[in-house]
Amino acid sequence: MKVRIIVILLGILLFISPAQSQSLLSELDKPTSIRFGGLPEDLTSTRSAVIIKIDNLEKEYQIRNHWESYAEKVHSSIIKMSIDPICYIYYDDWNSSPMIKDAFTTEMIDRGVENIVLASRTKVGLEDFNKLQIFKFNQSTSLIGENATVWTGESPSLEKIMLRLGRQILSQGLERKNFLIPEKPYLLKDLPVFNGIQLSNYPGQLRRATLGVVAPSKITTPVNSTEKLESAIENYNAGIEAEIIEMKLILSNYPYKYELIEYGEDEELYKKGYQFVLMNICSTGKSIRNFLNYRTINETDYISIIPKDSGDVTLKTIPVNANVCKYFIKQTIAHDVHVGKQWDSDISWQSALRNFIIHLKEDLKR
Repeated sequence: MKVRIIVILLGILLFISPAQSQSLLSELDKPTSIRFGGLPEDLTSTRSAVIIKIDNLEKEYQIRNHWESYAEKVHSSIIKMSIDPICYIYYDDWNSSPMIKDAFTTEMIDRGVENIVLASRTKVGLEDFNKLQIFKFNQSTSLIGENATVWTGESPSLEKIMLRLGRQILSQGLERKNFLIPEKPYLLKDLPVFNGIQLSNYPGQLRRATLGVVAPSKITTPVNSTEKLESAIENYNAGIEAEIIEMKLILSNYPYKYELIEYGEDEELYKKGYQFVLMNICSTGKSIRNFLNYRTINETDYISIIPKDSGDVTLKTIPVNANVCKYFIKQTIAHDVHVGKQWDSDISWQSALRNFIIHLKEDLKR
């Protein structure tokens, strides 16, 4: 089968329809090259993971939609074709932080996942637009390898995509060995992401130690790059540079020593001299609290403690399923996390960073 090579931004390829804007830097992974073609030869004989993405409910906040019902629709169709989806993950959770990506990737590897199924539904005009993409899992957080082959089906009708997928399986003559497949999808939500304990404080050692602050990284243009790829990388890096400038401005309020660093394994960061590392998770408040081992509370809203320039605080009520960011400090030796004394998540990473830095500074002055 002849395939066509196309340069794309991976986040846009996976979940954004052709009719939508491409100014979605927060959802992008690396610009890369892929090929559109057939299905993985072992799709119906090995395990797969399904990653779901659907539009948020746009109200006062970006509220997560009910992705569970969409997962059930996808599941009921693909299991009839001997595709074995061992777990379902929501894209915004998987993409919420490098630490979370590591945890999900490790879980998929441990579960023997060989292929990835990406299922998305977004609104284009007045109708839904569905997209299904399937490719080999490269056993890393990037999910897809360079020059990988991706099967793609897209239509307003999910049923039509599934019919096309079934025909493709028959056309390729894929051997079906998956028979004992659960009837209901397994939604992978509550995932342990660190080995230590949660501490509701700020480490006093920061008065003397250098705080590593995880910052986004630029991408190096590869050798023999195409003009399209170079343009994509240039735009991506410009966005990263703007974020770093904002981060430095906010961190100017931090009274102790810090350095911007790339995310890495705890042991690696400790060897580089960083005992404490500041990072964030951006997802729904409910997901973040699960990831960081907060005590479970059945509420419809969480109250964030927002510091004011005057020294006072204000209370901000945010729905539990709204997209927010929360900063915390991780110890690279004990693997404990310091989440602070207040729940100070906010709807942007900039506001969340400001909240955490001010609370930390005020606490360590005492």
